[in-house]
Amino acid sequence: MEVEGTHAVTITAASPTAVAAVNSAGVLLEMNMPTLVEELSERARALSPEDRALLAEHLLESLPDESESAVEATWDQEIARRVEQVRSGAARLIPAEEVHAEARRIYG
Repeated sequence: MEVEGTHAVTITAASPTAVAAVNSAGVLLEMNMPTLVEELSERARALSPEDRALLAEHLLESLPDESESAVEATWDQEIARRVEQVRSGAARLIPAEEVHAEARRIYG
């Protein structure tokens, strides 16, 4: 932080480092404190890889299942689309025996 007549200082407390700008009279002009997420992220990076993986697993488990619901809804729509194609005759169904025979012919 470079402002004429100011000095950047580093303040270390119980939490991660904060950066402050003070003028030549020692008056605080600006202070940048880390957010809780930044603090937790910094502390998490200090963990062993195994502990970071375990923490990540716990955090992911704590999230709502909205993403799974969206995926399930998308699959439900795809299934309905495919069923409609079969019912309307737009899709050509191939018996499994023919598919297997073709696969054996191509891949041996």
